[in-house]
Amino acid sequence: MSTRRQVQVFTRETIQKLRERLTSLAKSRNPNATLPQKITRPQAIKVLRKEIRAVFERDYEVDDLLEIFKEQGLEIDAASFREYWRQTKQKKTSAETQGSSPTYASERTRPTRRVETSSLVGKENDGR
Repeated sequence: MSTRRQVQVFTRETIQKLRERLTSLAKSRNPNATLPQKITRPQAIKVLRKEIRAVFERDYEVDDLLEIFKEQGLEIDAASFREYWRQTKQKKTSAETQGSSPTYASERTRPTRRVETSSLVGKENDGR
């Protein structure tokens, strides 16, 4: 008494539907596929850099962005964010051999603010 294993057969239509579905999956990219389960703050900034850049291009400020982060449970202070953001931009620009990264509205005004602040600090120390 031998037990025969029954072979299951599929129609061409079924195989074609599977092929189409797998092809569409292969063409699309799962944005979460490469993300680890847990991620650090600097990694989060790096992963979200396209979206962050788009927010800055719409003239939003760092504080606006940090408020959204806080609402989602990612609390980060402005100084840390700026450091992480600077690091992601440095890594990107060092990898690029030609061209320069675009300047965003918040970046155009920020250096001026820093210069003014640092010059005020120096004047206070000089007694001016």
